[in-house]
Amino acid sequence: MDQPADPTTTLAEAALGLHELYESFVSAGFTRDEALEVIKAIVVNGQRPT
Repeated sequence: MDQPADPTTTLAEAALGLHELYESFVSAGFTRDEALEVIKAIVVNGQRPT
């Protein structure tokens, strides 16, 4: 069976990006719950952080 050149899937890349965003919010002073709520709003509303 052929393996993809890059084993990281699009979904895995998105998960990594969300985790980095979460860590950034926590580092900036948000509580864990606040960081998750902001990320949830971004995901639900389909918004991209700039």
